Amino acid sequence: MQSWLFIPAGNTARLAKAADLPADVMVIDFHSEGSEPSQEAREQATSWLAHQRSTGARFARWVRIRPVNAPQWREDLAAVMSARPDGVIMTGVENPDDVRRLGSEIYELEQRHGMALNSLPLMLELGATARGALATERMALDPHPRVSGVTWDPAMLARDIGWAAAPGKGGWPGPLAEVRALIVLVAAALGALALEAPCPVWRDSEAFARACALARRDGFDAMAALHPAQLAEINTRFAPTEAELEVAGRIVTLFEESPSANMLSLDGRIIDRAQLARARRVLGN
Repeated sequence: MQSWLFIPAGNTARLAKAADLPADVMVIDFHSEGSEPSQEAREQATSWLAHQRSTGARFARWVRIRPVNAPQWREDLAAVMSARPDGVIMTGVENPDDVRRLGSEIYELEQRHGMALNSLPLMLELGATARGALATERMALDPHPRVSGVTWDPAMLARDIGWAAAPGKGGWPGPLAEVRALIVLVAAALGALALEAPCPVWRDSEAFARACALARRDGFDAMAALHPAQLAEINTRFAPTEAELEVAGRIVTLFEESPSANMLSLDGRIIDRAQLARARRVLGN
């Protein structure tokens, strides 16, 4: 799942075109900039999610909800759960208790809609505020079993601390660079997918290509998109190489041969179950 396209929940025109786009994951976004989804928008989003599920969409169907300390997040979640989305991006995470709170809410909704319990994965959007940034490391030390991915929101963090959001020629500025690095480290510690935040540049193809290359180099597994024009570059840049596929296959084989092991040795280095999770993701398992 290399490319994630964010679509505002109330944007009917973009929803109508989404199914034909080459994104691995379509994210119905209830927390997009300047958005205040109405009941009509919830119904449209739920209908779209349900239709794509019934027709066997080739992409995963996720939703991005508002923080658990914001109004109406429950209404957004309750509305879309009837369509059985494939995952939820949780915004505004400031501590592990926030994640447990959402996890409990999802558990009840899974029961209500006949879903397998604890089947819905979460991606945590961390460090959107100074308080949240300082708590980022705690997510690796107190993990929730639903967490399958980690991402961040540099624009929100920049606004909170009064910094410029965009990276300059020398890379991301100060605190933003630190949070971005922590996202990669937390994801690695959890064996979770590290999702790079969307880049606002899409008309300048060379600049966007550089942003993708930087994210890939720095350890991100995937990247979010704000515009369909960004998808091709993301898909190309983040596709696993033959060497990565070969190593991933060997890691999976090692653990299949020793299913009770927590750590094994490969080419003189220690491989743990977090790396097994990443290997399976590289292979598309």
